Amino acid sequence: MSNTNPLIQALQEVTGEKFPLAREHLAFAVRHISKERERTLVSCKTLREKKELLSSWFGGYLAPEVENTIALLAEEEGLEAVRREMRMDEPEEIRITTAKKLGEETRSWIRKELGEATGASIIFREDPTLLGGVRINAGDKEVENSLRQRLAHI
Repeated sequence: MSNTNPLIQALQEVTGEKFPLAREHLAFAVRHISKERERTLVSCKTLREKKELLSSWFGGYLAPEVENTIALLAEEEGLEAVRREMRMDEPEEIRITTAKKLGEETRSWIRKELGEATGASIIFREDPTLLGGVRINAGDKEVENSLRQRLAHI
């Protein structure tokens, strides 16, 4: 998510080195505010009502700075712009590589959770050289937690 929106820039200034975490919380919240909930949020008369509503939805999970930013974005009807920016930053596909083929139940669960969270298509691959564990590629990012990797660091 870029920082072109003045409210996102303000969030960055307020949170400082914790901005990456605040940005993730913002992305999580915006992703989970449905159009119906957004209409409810926009219809609140005061900023305080918006923040109380957000708190009831997210159970205190969001930092106050993130709640304030979302409430202000809702006041300016800017949530859709943030959603568009988030979609541009998200990978189109996520590749999950394991040493052995995952069971269909596990694959379905991963598709559901990651697919809903990112909108990306999920691709499964097998690579016996991993020896165990998993490697996940999303866009230009890679996370690997495999036995092969651990052995290489010994």
